[in-house]
Amino acid sequence: MNATLKTLVGAIAAIWIVLLAGMVILAQGNPSESHFADGGIEGTVAEVEDLNLTATAVAPADVYGEEFAFAAFICPGMTEQDISEFYGVDASALELDGAVPQDMNYLMLVRQDGTTEYDAIARDSIDLCTAQTYPVPANALVPLAQTEQGGWQLLV
Repeated sequence: MNATLKTLVGAIAAIWIVLLAGMVILAQGNPSESHFADGGIEGTVAEVEDLNLTATAVAPADVYGEEFAFAAFICPGMTEQDISEFYGVDASALELDGAVPQDMNYLMLVRQDGTTEYDAIARDSIDLCTAQTYPVPANALVPLAQTEQGGWQLLV
């Protein structure tokens, strides 16, 4: 095994350990408590930052509650009509003035009955729009990594 391959394997192993540590730490919280009022995913990421971790994976259901079946990312430029047509939900609760601003993104949480909740997140805090994404099960892990600027972004 050459030195480059050993370095690559070591780096992948180190990233995996950091992700696992972040998941274990997040799992220690009480999943029945809703962190939505405490900042939702931003509050959870702040807890990860306090531990000096630079990568983690978060399940929206663990942060917002088990009543949510799916989560989706609403990105800048999307209108309420775009969201309603693409996801088949009533997006009027967003009360957008035209479209999602360039400095914002939303985490849309969908219950089994189709009702929704939205968490507004500044993109310089957590950028969920780094790539085209589709709805994910709310219990699926959403990988995030800290950027050089100190914010967080979705890893795709």
